[in-house]
Amino acid sequence: MKNKIELKKGEFLINGRPFFMYSGEIHYFRIPRGQWEDRIMKAKEAGLNTVSSYVPWGWHEPKEGKTDLNGATRPERDIVGFIKLLRKHGLYFFCRPGPVTHGEIKNSGQPAWLSERYPEIRLKKRDGTDFSDDVASHMNPTYLKHVEKWYAKIMPIIARNQLTAGGNIIAVQLDNEISMINWLSRHFDYSETTTDLYRKFLKEKYGAIKELNENYGTAYISFDEIEQPDGNIKESAMTPYWDWALFCRRYYAIFYKTLADMARKYKINVPLVANIAHFLDYSTCGRGIHGMMTTSMFRDFRLYVPEVIFGGAYQMRRFDYENFHDVAILSEMVKMITKPGVPSIVVELQSGIMNDRPRLYPQDVDLNLKTSTAHGLNGLNCYMFCGGVTPKEIAQRSTYHEWQAPISSDGKERIHLEPIREFGEFLKHNGAELADTKKVYDLSVGVYMPYYMTEYLHGPLMDKISSLRDRLFFDGIGRLLILGGFSFNMIDIERASQAELNKAPYLCVFSLDFMDKATQQKLAEYVKRGGKLILYYQVPEKDLSLKNETYLRDFLGIDGIIKSDDNLIYIDGKDYMTEAETSILKTKKAKVLARTINGNKPCAVKKKIGKGEAVIVGFGMTHVFDYHIDITRKMCEEIGLKGPKDSSSYDLHRVKRTGNKADFTFIFNYHDQPKEVFAAGRHAVLQSRSALIIKDEK
Repeated sequence: MKNKIELKKGEFLINGRPFFMYSGEIHYFRIPRGQWEDRIMKAKEAGLNTVSSYVPWGWHEPKEGKTDLNGATRPERDIVGFIKLLRKHGLYFFCRPGPVTHGEIKNSGQPAWLSERYPEIRLKKRDGTDFSDDVASHMNPTYLKHVEKWYAKIMPIIARNQLTAGGNIIAVQLDNEISMINWLSRHFDYSETTTDLYRKFLKEKYGAIKELNENYGTAYISFDEIEQPDGNIKESAMTPYWDWALFCRRYYAIFYKTLADMARKYKINVPLVANIAHFLDYSTCGRGIHGMMTTSMFRDFRLYVPEVIFGGAYQMRRFDYENFHDVAILSEMVKMITKPGVPSIVVELQSGIMNDRPRLYPQDVDLNLKTSTAHGLNGLNCYMFCGGVTPKEIAQRSTYHEWQAPISSDGKERIHLEPIREFGEFLKHNGAELADTKKVYDLSVGVYMPYYMTEYLHGPLMDKISSLRDRLFFDGIGRLLILGGFSFNMIDIERASQAELNKAPYLCVFSLDFMDKATQQKLAEYVKRGGKLILYYQVPEKDLSLKNETYLRDFLGIDGIIKSDDNLIYIDGKDYMTEAETSILKTKKAKVLARTINGNKPCAVKKKIGKGEAVIVGFGMTHVFDYHIDITRKMCEEIGLKGPKDSSSYDLHRVKRTGNKADFTFIFNYHDQPKEVFAAGRHAVLQSRSALIIKDEK
């Protein structure tokens, strides 16, 4: 029987019914063939409806041209048998066939012979030397030829077993964490093929070399002379670097489209997935501070593969009050780059940790499951679900691969299986109704993407941009809005149309002192037409080339801006400490909201302009003191956005998803002590690091 899977209204629909994907990662190649069924049964018993796995190219084709997908050479190579076992037990399969898989496998999951026999595929440094022995240049023709040969073997198996052909494969991830190696090393691809694509990109943008020279201040005779930048920026010539950043995003998208075209050639018609590396480890706590930057690198994917599903990687380690907002912000960032109507998921939700410390506890898993769900995602893949033993010939970090998984390599249960099982029981009764709900928003946050297109740029200016956006937005106003009880979606203000922007009744924009004129004009028009804007931290006075551009400043009636090192301000007669430099705003006919202590000068004002209002905040805040939450609420109230009356929102975080049949309210206590909560008409005690889900049927 053939089935139908659709992506509509941000949902998966299987045969017209809303579906919440609840998956676990089980690497069949790390588990003895005779134990597969035991692990699959444990996944089903835990309430999972899907199992996910890499299908490592290097494992199945250890020698060129000698491919085993049926277990002829090793039982653990029988991917066909694994898929059949999943189907036997009523589980869907989320298939991840590479070509790159990573997963602590040699050569990132690709065959060792590939780069040994064909060294021309290797990623290049700017001086022409190899970046490493095993990292390939994505668009190298020889590399793509061999990827196509791999796909010619694995894709027909996927096609025969996909849901739409009567099988159980519901999604296919192409490649793994594209760009991860590049941004971690801060090194792009300087291969000849890539440089040729860069020149083509510039020619398409400028048309004639004369136009490029006028913008760059150069004297090139032809586009063929142009080399990729080295990333060491010169503030006097910024345009080439922004073009390069745009090209990098286009390059990754073209590569993904190339893979998608290969897959579609074999009639793969289930959803395609791209996953994004988000978190870095900080001692016992994982942080997603760089996640907005890494997500920006996938910005163009939907231009080439419109219905691509994006999935994050939420590896929090310890999940608590210090980093819970990372999931909220990154979930919205992922949804922002996704085509409307297409769901978003977590491809690698931490249910295990690569190393044996820090120790993972049930609360960490429970909060990650429920926080990710609360913020509007419709699919979770627990990574890892089962531990195993890596075959010696592909082991990168020894054969040991426990990953603190809830099911150990010998099949025993660890204590953090329980929250997975409990959430599975919840989804058993509520999954379809939950999948048919949407997160409720109070306001929109405008994201200006050039502030995040910095992964390969170096120098004091880039260091400053990175520091300001991470401190003053990610751990600043973004976190403070959430702590203040406000839920927000995100808008790419550079690419959004005026009509899209105008739909937001309230808009908060984190801004530095530069922004292109067209985006400045859109923000001005938004206010003019009745929008309520909070412009936070700096009023742009320069364009992307760092030349004078004061359109928005002039529209707002700011006659001048004086930068001050004063980080002490007065609000309603009380003194507060802020972060970074403060902007003194010279303006008339404005309500003064904050003043500097030294000089008593306005540093935050409210203005009515046209049919709308703007609150211009000339100081930055990192959540160091809880009074920063009060200041954030006050700025929101000035544009008519009321926060929750219950002051416990400082300690208890609430998120609501609403639908036609039911509403779900999630209440979180991210602290290490119990908190009282008033919910569903009664008082209750929410235990330390725990969550409460309240269902309200309609």
